[in-house]
Amino acid sequence: QGKPRWADKAPDNVLYLNYWQRLLNDQFIVIHTIRHPLDVLASLNEAGFYKTVPQEFPAKLAMYDKYLTSAFRFAEQNPGKVINLRYEELVSDPETTLDLLFSEIGEVFEPEVLSNFMSDARQPGLEDPKVRNSGQVHSRSIGRWKTDLTEQQKEQATSHLRPWLEELKYR
Repeated sequence: QGKPRWADKAPDNVLYLNYWQRLLNDQFIVIHTIRHPLDVLASLNEAGFYKTVPQEFPAKLAMYDKYLTSAFRFAEQNPGKVINLRYEELVSDPETTLDLLFSEIGEVFEPEVLSNFMSDARQPGLEDPKVRNSGQVHSRSIGRWKTDLTEQQKEQATSHLRPWLEELKYR
């Protein structure tokens, strides 16, 4: 309420970016958080999201590929509308990363953002329950795919997402 910016982090919004663009026009910017694809899959396995994420691993791969394709296609067709933010940079150095991001969107970064995002005054939303329970930004999930995915899942994901792993410069 009373804030000049609104944000929503529902991943499926990436499929509707053209509609958001039409609705909000110049007042619309996408902050695309890019994370190691296999870490995303490990996180999806853990989180469940039974109503919105397929439970079979090959279907998860196809869904994630579709989301990446949609995000990058929109960015290519709409130069200047998408800011890519590396998850690994955000969780490893949140102050510096957010300071740069805020500057890019014309805002002033205030360090309290990092301590207040879990305050009692904040109304909880529809978010990953792990965020609600962690209480702070941390980097413990970087590289989690190495232990959280089965060997078969690693092979399937690496094979299916090889072009993205190369494009995004992940190993």
